[in-house]
This record gives sequence, C-alpha cells and structure tokens, in this order.
Amino acid sequence: MIRLISKRSPLIQFGKAFVLTIGTLQSLFFVWKEWIGLDVPDISTCTRLWAILISTAVVFLIDGWFVSGFLKQRIRLSVNEGAVSLTIGFGDLFATKGLKVIPVNSFFDSLVNESVVAASTLHGKMIEKFFAGCPGEFDSQISQSLSHQGVNPVSKCARIDNKGKTEEYDTGTAAIARTRNDESFLCVALAKTDSKNNQALASLPDVYASVRGALALARSAGNGQPVVFPLLGTGLSRTGLSPMFLLNLMIQGVILENRKQKVTNEIRIVLHPSMKENINLACVENEWRMK
Repeated sequence: MIRLISKRSPLIQFGKAFVLTIGTLQSLFFVWKEWIGLDVPDISTCTRLWAILISTAVVFLIDGWFVSGFLKQRIRLSVNEGAVSLTIGFGDLFATKGLKVIPVNSFFDSLVNESVVAASTLHGKMIEKFFAGCPGEFDSQISQSLSHQGVNPVSKCARIDNKGKTEEYDTGTAAIARTRNDESFLCVALAKTDSKNNQALASLPDVYASVRGALALARSAGNGQPVVFPLLGTGLSRTGLSPMFLLNLMIQGVILENRKQKVTNEIRIVLHPSMKENINLACVENEWRMK
C-alpha cells in the first residue's frame, strides 16, 4: 500500500497535537468541575475554539522543535572545543558547496551500468553528471591522487565479464578528483566489491574507516574547504544498520579525527530528504550536546 502522507508530516503532527490538546482540555475541565468542585467558566464557542487552536499550536511547536524534532531541518554541533563546526541537515549533496565525499566501491570504478556502478548511487550520479563522456579523466585523477599518497592496491583480480578495474583497495582509502568547473570530490572506498558478481558490501568498521580516511585526506589535500558528507552506509552498500546509528557513528568519527588534528573549519553531513522518516535531529542534537 502506498503511503500518501508521511508519519512525520507536519499535517499529521498537527492533527496529533490537536487531539492531544482536546483531550488535555477535557481532562482539565473534568478535574476543575468534579474534583475541585468549581463551575467551568461560561465562555463562548468562538473563544473556546481560539483557545484550542492556540494551545494546539503551542503543543505542535514544542513537539516539532524539542521532542519529535520533525520541524528541525538543520542542527549545528561544536567539535574540538568550538574549533570545528559540524552542521547536519537535509538537502542535496551535489548542490552543497565544499569538498564532497562520495562513497565508491573498492575498485574506484568509472563504468556506470547495471553491473559495475549503479546509476542510482552517488558514485554513479557523480560520474554521469560531472565526468560524462570523459571517465578517463576521472580515472587519471584518482590514480594520481592515490600515487601521490603512496597508496598501493591490496589485490588484483579479474572481474566478471572483464568489466571494471582490476586493482582493489582497502576500505577507507580515499582519493580526490576535480572537474574543470572547480567541483571537488573526495572519493572514499566504502564497500568491498565481490569481483565475481560486482556486489558491494560494507560493515560497521568500513563506515567508520571511511569517515576517518576521508577526513585524513581532506586535512592534507582539501585546501581548507568545507567537507561535505552524505550519510554513509545506506542504499546499495548493504550495511543493514539504521540511519540514526550510522549518523551517530559518523559524528563520533568526525569528533575523534578532529581531536587527533583539526581537519577544517566546517564539516557538513547532508541527509537526503527521504531520511526525515528515520532521523530525528532534535534527538541527535540533545544527545551530542550533553557529551
């Protein structure tokens, strides 16, 4: 069955606040009359409606900002005693300015098709949108970045149907590719790829290693740009971990890597709008501000 309205939709939440307000007011009137023994003030229907609507609005706003958090679109946390600003919010990764972190497979492939790199992934979207018609340029820049770091592949293997690269790298390995339009991408190997079927699979340690590996390269080669992360570990990486768990894991990685040595002034985690169903920014903000 298709869900037409999200459970965290403001309309649904306002309806819940309205029902809660009606129930609360009825309970108060009952206590006022039956327990305390006082008569309920005789007020007009119009006044009662205004009182209900105002009370509903108050409940709605308190719930939206401080309890359920469905109204929060962005939060900001201070990292490393305020030296680094960590912003978390919903939006479009590719429309956000900064050094964009793109999770890729362990081969840093550039062939977008149904078997090597899926067009629906951030990896595939980056190749098709920013390196369309010139995947060789992407390959060249990735090779140069890896070579400059002195990073070597951990294995070489034949791929199914002889499609895709043959050199595989450890998860957490990162490389930078830049376009002619000054867009910068920090590609990090998140998911280990099975060469027999090209299926990518990531685990909790892979996600954590990818966060730390991406930040380490951003520190040395990011030119001080803001670092922009997506939520790592969702989709075809198949971690099986909840979005809230993955977000908290990434925040922990950001904090620890910056305690080791500051990366840059601003780090952003951009969440796809579809994650509003699963991520409560108010809870995230409250939890990390207490630590």
